[in-house]
Amino acid sequence: MEQVFETDLEAVNASDAAVTNPEEVCDDAAGAAITADPDDTTTRGLGEDFALAAVGGTVSALARGARITHTSGVSRLCNSIFTAICVAPLVIVTCCFLLGWNERRAVCDMKAIAEGESSVVETGCNSVHSQSDLILFSCDLQRTGLPTFYGEGDFSQDLEFTGVGLTTKAEMLQCVEREHVETYKDNYGGGTTEIRTYTYERQWVSNHVDSFRFREKRSHSFRNNCDIDNPPWPFGAPTSKTEYASSGVVGPYTVPKSAFLDRVPLDTPISATRTPFGWDKMGYQYRMTSTHYLGIGDVRVTFLGNDWNQRKMTVLGQNSPSNGRISRWTASDSWLCSGFTLGELRLGEMDREELFRAMQLESSSLTWGLRFVFLIIMWCGFCCIFKPLEVAADCVPFIGPFLGDSMSAIIACVTCPLACACGVGVAGAVWVVMRPKVGLVMLAFFVLVFGGAAALKWYAQKHKDGSSVGRSVAVVDAEASRGAEDREVAEAAEAQNGVVEPQQELDENDSNQQVTAEV
Repeated sequence: MEQVFETDLEAVNASDAAVTNPEEVCDDAAGAAITADPDDTTTRGLGEDFALAAVGGTVSALARGARITHTSGVSRLCNSIFTAICVAPLVIVTCCFLLGWNERRAVCDMKAIAEGESSVVETGCNSVHSQSDLILFSCDLQRTGLPTFYGEGDFSQDLEFTGVGLTTKAEMLQCVEREHVETYKDNYGGGTTEIRTYTYERQWVSNHVDSFRFREKRSHSFRNNCDIDNPPWPFGAPTSKTEYASSGVVGPYTVPKSAFLDRVPLDTPISATRTPFGWDKMGYQYRMTSTHYLGIGDVRVTFLGNDWNQRKMTVLGQNSPSNGRISRWTASDSWLCSGFTLGELRLGEMDREELFRAMQLESSSLTWGLRFVFLIIMWCGFCCIFKPLEVAADCVPFIGPFLGDSMSAIIACVTCPLACACGVGVAGAVWVVMRPKVGLVMLAFFVLVFGGAAALKWYAQKHKDGSSVGRSVAVVDAEASRGAEDREVAEAAEAQNGVVEPQQELDENDSNQQVTAEV
């Protein structure tokens, strides 16, 4: 359920009232919450949150454009249960698969790099190698065979560049929308209130931003920072793009674009032969100004190519002796590894040890980066399984948010080692097939963590059962002792009654005899 303030009038008035007289706004909001329909929990919660926001000064954010959404505790609980049952297991299983794929890729890359380092042949730059081998050479990039690239739009006749490629970086100053989300937990009921505010600012963007989709165009932020819609992309202004040559010549060899030439950085500025009409040159940058006083609609363009002062390149790849064309080299197939290839182009001159060391470092960095990402996602999946406990704690009146936050922290601490152990177990299952020693160590860690968790659960259950038995025995003993005491009291009472009754009979007989004597 959603309640939205009209930003052009209501939110502005609310903001001004909050600044000038926050107590009155608080009282009005609280009164609105009290007099609202008792069954309308959204209105009631909104009034209270609005009052609190007014006192804290947050209402001023409504003047920038805000949308307030309230979610009930029942809705949160149902969503968390659905996520725990349906979504979280799917996330965990997917992460396990991706972790296994990443470990397989890492092992196969290491094998391919090791095999390539042992079988590579270093060649010179005078002639093409005569064998179909994996070769390594460091030679100069040749201009021969490289195409000439031209600018577009107003620069089509004034800019040309012969080289590996051409990058056109074009940006227009436009108004962009930023969304800020703040979520607050209700003091009771387990619900949450979400406040979305929208701000606007001018920014250089390489693609056109459709300002007609902006949500709060009548807010103070939009009027002060933008004031108008973004104009269309100017006619004659280039657009951002990158072009590469299909092939190039390095020494006596021909290298293709894919995996070779497209690794040459295009970071050297290029100037046009003359500045087109309507443009101003500022260093290596060309700029077209608009008529708007805030600069919205201004365009700036920069052209970049490869550095011809850096011509030396190191290439690793499969040689074709017939035409000297380089392609990616395929490593030998092995258990679970097939089709892994090597192909590199690096700027500068590098020897074999330096190149393969850099390749191993890049492969290891990629492996650890993917491990970290997949483990974080798996950890979130484990936390989602226990999310209903946090929502249930939020439903406790008054102290619910504190209990919910505490439960969330506990869940995160408990599930972190479980997620890590699960990830290590998946990695160990892959490594035990390909590298048994490393894989066995990982599997041992997995068994240790989950075995410890199982042992802890068993100990807790046993202790609980033992405590229950002890309490049962204590109750039985107490009942037995209480029964014995009752029996003793009853026997003492009976004994006392047995002594008193004969004495009473004797006294009655004596009284009767005295009466008879008197008569």
